[in-house]
Amino acid sequence: YSTISSLRKHIDNLENVTIVTDATLTQIMTEKEENDTFVTGIKYSKNDEIQSFMCDAVVLTTGGYAYDRSEGSLLKEFVPTKVHLPTTSGSQADGGAIRIARRDT
Repeated sequence: YSTISSLRKHIDNLENVTIVTDATLTQIMTEKEENDTFVTGIKYSKNDEIQSFMCDAVVLTTGGYAYDRSEGSLLKEFVPTKVHLPTTSGSQADGGAIRIARRDT
């Protein structure tokens, strides 16, 4: 927690950085040019409303995927030999944002 708090204090002072919290990512917006795909922004749900944020870069931070033990889980895809082990990850570590990134980019 102290590492994140310290980092947040520095980031909050940057003029060209926006942090969106207490929101759920719904889409990574992209543009395609020939064989390249460029991220142009995100759509997210906050307070039961879909909002958009256009930008030049997105840093996708996720809780990981270790909590999800469902049939199509990323844990089973990447490290199937570890599925039987317990996890300290919370329910937020379901791989949802990673799946959205795979889908949209």
